Amino acid sequence: MKLFIAVSLLLYSSQRLQTVSAFVTPSPIVNFKSSTLRKALDTETLVDTIEKVDCNAAATTLPPIKSEKNSNDDIIVNGTAKRVQQNPLGKFADAVSSAFFSVLHYDDNLEIKDSSKNLRVLWSRAFLNHVGSLDDDIAYQLLPPSTRDIIKILPKSGPLVNFQEFIVSRTEFIDGAVDSFLQAVDNNKAFKENERPQIVLFGAGYDTRSLRYNGRADFFEVDLPSVVEGKGKLQKYWKSLKDDQENGDRIILPTKIGYNLNDAADLTKPTLIKTLTQAGLSSDAPTLFIWEAVLFYVKPEAVMNIFGDVFNFGENSAMCLVDSLKPAVTTSFLHKAREFFDGYNLAVIDHISRWGGAVHFAFAGRKDSPLTERMQEHRDELPFSYLATSVDQGETPEPSFNNQWYAVAYPWQVEKQEVYSTRLWGEPIVLYYDVDGNLVCAKDSCPHRSAPLSMSKLNSKGQLECMYHGWAFGKEGACESVPTQAYGESSRATRSSFMQKACLKTYAVEEHENLIWVWRGNVLEADATKLPKTRKDVATYPCDTILDYNVDWQYIVENNLDSPHLFWLHNGSVPPVRSLNFVRDKINQVQLKLFQDDSGRGHYGQTAGGKPKIVRFDAPNIVRHGGVSSFSEEFHIVPIAPGRTRVLLRQNLPQGPILSTILSVPGSGQVIQKLVNMWNYHIALEDYSVMQ
Repeated sequence: MKLFIAVSLLLYSSQRLQTVSAFVTPSPIVNFKSSTLRKALDTETLVDTIEKVDCNAAATTLPPIKSEKNSNDDIIVNGTAKRVQQNPLGKFADAVSSAFFSVLHYDDNLEIKDSSKNLRVLWSRAFLNHVGSLDDDIAYQLLPPSTRDIIKILPKSGPLVNFQEFIVSRTEFIDGAVDSFLQAVDNNKAFKENERPQIVLFGAGYDTRSLRYNGRADFFEVDLPSVVEGKGKLQKYWKSLKDDQENGDRIILPTKIGYNLNDAADLTKPTLIKTLTQAGLSSDAPTLFIWEAVLFYVKPEAVMNIFGDVFNFGENSAMCLVDSLKPAVTTSFLHKAREFFDGYNLAVIDHISRWGGAVHFAFAGRKDSPLTERMQEHRDELPFSYLATSVDQGETPEPSFNNQWYAVAYPWQVEKQEVYSTRLWGEPIVLYYDVDGNLVCAKDSCPHRSAPLSMSKLNSKGQLECMYHGWAFGKEGACESVPTQAYGESSRATRSSFMQKACLKTYAVEEHENLIWVWRGNVLEADATKLPKTRKDVATYPCDTILDYNVDWQYIVENNLDSPHLFWLHNGSVPPVRSLNFVRDKINQVQLKLFQDDSGRGHYGQTAGGKPKIVRFDAPNIVRHGGVSSFSEEFHIVPIAPGRTRVLLRQNLPQGPILSTILSVPGSGQVIQKLVNMWNYHIALEDYSVMQ
């Protein structure tokens, strides 16, 4: 048991959160002056107050807010920036794991020191490969033979695996970028056969990437001199294992460069690119630079010098970062990352961020380069979306109420062997699953005498059986049985013709991303590719809430696009709103900036001391809110009938290792759902008190 706790601590501590402070000041479009607002005390005075408030539409940027907290960000203590110094728990975990590694490597002839705790990554990779979360069989071979089998007695699921998720996700992202890069080089005939691709690795501890991709590119590894020494011993040891095999002489070890990245801040010392060039890096060959969790520990001025030095290297270069982009990018959103890479003539191929923008998963290539075009084709071109969800507008970007997909229900509302009824734009519809399990959407009216099918049931044959005369409808709404009609052998043609005319009026329907969508328009023009798409690499836990209002749908749309009302009406009434600093005292500090992306229009904003937020309108009836760390809300505002609206609200909570561990406890998911539902009901009642 003690052994298990120690191993758990050492692997967990490799994923400890590091505190990185930053504040972004977006351009304001609304600036409420506070002198009048201090006199307003409640909602009843809101109208009078707004009339007196000076709302200035401006495109200027407020001066950066100075903070004493940021004044120590650049201080380096024992080689690590003060802004990422560990808390006492992290230091304790380090001490425990360091002592434990001394035991694990007691008879290790390589005499590798645990410099910067890099051995944790190697042990974690071996463990994750053993449990099937990662594909890396080399890591296990590099561990001491006498102790490496310890990983086989550790649990294969639970917190110990969950808290290694960052290693899994960053490995998958970087390996995907390497695969895209190498495939693009192979498919581009412009590169000479003797021009081998180059891959430069920064940081990553005792990673195995140069060994796993051995022979497919020339590798250069840049790290602290002591770490490079340890890497070299491991790599030579692995080559010695392969020398006994037939392909041993084909192993090409990477070129190792001992370089302290903080030295890039000293302009009197050789630049990083100059050092790499002296080691054999060629600007003529296609080159991929990879940063993996290393820039956290580098001084801001050194980071910016590295970006300026490396990002301008060669005509066929690409960059892959699973790292901090500070001080250049301090938020989590794609448009900020895109602006940053644009400044270096780099096109973003892929991007996602974690932990509120503390870590960016970014892949970019030189603009107008055939190599970048190939990589974009391999990974699919990234849509320009301020949120994780995008909508392909196709050739008809102008919004329309017709020929549109509308979310009308959650799949869990439509039970098997049950008929679910609702309305869309005042028209009654029913949803049910046919005998083959296919979803059917039909007008809530029997073609015989217009009896409501919502009062009917599914019979033992899986047919929708009308409660009035027993007409039964099967696949795609086809009429399959009329009990009151009898036909002889000579009237089969008459019966067939009658059945074709007696079918239900059906609509195109799709179950997509755990929502049921109905096409309002010509069924032959229904195009499922126009449905919203959420990135598959965004790990979230969805919480669904249904809200019904006795008000018209456009009120709900306007209310959810109206960010300033959060400060005054809601005033931090529930914890999520309060955490964003949406309180009355901050209403004069709201800063908004309009934007338009490939999916819709909206605004990007932030409150002093709060987190950034994005609001987007995907016409005609979807409002999306986005926050940091992949948190998002989507309001599907369904026009039921005049003066009646149903909102299908989905809130996507970032599912990191902590939430994954909580959800592993039986019943915890229901508790979270209930808590989120109650918060939403509270906010909805406050909104409804105004809108009704």
